Amino acid sequence: MQIIKLNATASTNDYLKKMIPEGMLDDFSVVLADNQTNGRGQRGASWITEQGKNLTFSVLKKYAPISIDAQFSLNTIVSLSIIKALEGYSVPKLAIKWPNDILSDGYKISGILIENLIKNQRI
Repeated sequence: MQIIKLNATASTNDYLKKMIPEGMLDDFSVVLADNQTNGRGQRGASWITEQGKNLTFSVLKKYAPISIDAQFSLNTIVSLSIIKALEGYSVPKLAIKWPNDILSDGYKISGILIENLIKNQRI
């Protein structure tokens, strides 16, 4: 696993995706930034952050190619895994606003953007 720390970047996902073709990233490589200036949410929405007040990072997870039909299941597994991890820290009243928001006591505490590389109908 590699951890790449940046002071600022437009998008941690975009930064990570630019590095993938170079083939130098290990599974579970992480790009994190103190400030993300042009983050994206679901369906192209902007993801606005305040410097020093948000966790902005992207994680590369390599998979054996799976069917594109499994894309929603993959998103579901990620959201449920985050809920399970937060339960271990006694975060109160956890819920998922499907498909990608994590709530605590009715407030959004996380947004998840999963971007898959698709080739020949395979993720």
